[in-house]
Amino acid sequence: MKKKICWVTSDCFVDVDFNIEILSFILEIYDIDWYILFPVEKSKFINFDFSEIQNLEGIRIFKIISTYKSGDLRRLTMYIQLYKDIKNSTPDIIYINSPVSPYILLLVYMLEKRKIILTTHEGFIHSGFNNQKIRRIMRSMIFNHASFINLFSISQSKIFLEHNKSKTIYTIPLCLKSFGSVDLEKRNDTIVFLIFGNICYEKNIELLIKAACNIYEKGIRGFKISINGMCDNWDYYLKEIKYPQIFENDIRLIDNKEIPKLFSECHYLVQPYRIVSQSGPLKIAFNYNLPVICSNLPGFSDEVISNVNGFLFESCNVNSLEDVLIECIKKNPLDYIQLIEKMKIYTKKKYSNFSLSQMYLNMFNDLLKL
Repeated sequence: MKKKICWVTSDCFVDVDFNIEILSFILEIYDIDWYILFPVEKSKFINFDFSEIQNLEGIRIFKIISTYKSGDLRRLTMYIQLYKDIKNSTPDIIYINSPVSPYILLLVYMLEKRKIILTTHEGFIHSGFNNQKIRRIMRSMIFNHASFINLFSISQSKIFLEHNKSKTIYTIPLCLKSFGSVDLEKRNDTIVFLIFGNICYEKNIELLIKAACNIYEKGIRGFKISINGMCDNWDYYLKEIKYPQIFENDIRLIDNKEIPKLFSECHYLVQPYRIVSQSGPLKIAFNYNLPVICSNLPGFSDEVISNVNGFLFESCNVNSLEDVLIECIKKNPLDYIQLIEKMKIYTKKKYSNFSLSQMYLNMFNDLLKL
């Protein structure tokens, strides 16, 4: 009889765990009860089609939809019921991929420590977080109640070990993120630089806006900046746009089904972040063979190799970003095609689903040896 994993994923991390091929490899060894936690509003994946995974042998999916907002103490009943469900499932392994919260902290402390693997996407609570002191206290408490910790990038693992020297950690790269296939050609009228995802301070989108306006003033033409995603203070960014004719803005929550077309039509994904742990949009770009332009922070330099799958520029340096943009705009079309081919080869070698699945299996198998 196969061993069982109870796998808990928060809505915001569904795209981290949703990979049919990786799960298929794991299901050859383990059965999985997958509990997906959806918020009461602004869910990214409540309408996502899970049917392909539900049809796999050995997996059961349980959608848990909150009826209360995160600050409502009545939400606690959802986590108490989740604890009961996990306990009744009698798992051999409990894998939890969720942001740290008081509810998750309570859930973890009620479960058997020797069975728990926790994830974290940040090695330490950085300056971009609110309530940093409280978050650090909760992290310290929750990580003391887990057998293993799984992180998703080399740089964040190093940071984590600086603050948690006695912990056993694993580093498994984020898998490629596919939202379906599409057969489209790049736009040939202009070079399109894509911004995608929630727009906030950490992502430093204003740096790209400034760089684009600067090179336009220098007489550079034949390019567009396509900004797509949610933003709570769009007016702040809008006032930085001096030349609206070179911007295509779609400020809203982008539906998952729109992602393949968006990434396939553009030429580069730009991530001018001032702070990063690891990036989900990066793995979407890798999946759709879209070269990336990123600031040279460790979270990016771990995975981006210049002239192989993209380009790096000096973080927060507008002149450095301008140089890369101009280089990409003036790039010979044949050189761009060669870049795409190099990217495909590198991506296939580094991020194969089989390799990543073996990393997960090694981690699960190690826990059972305890």
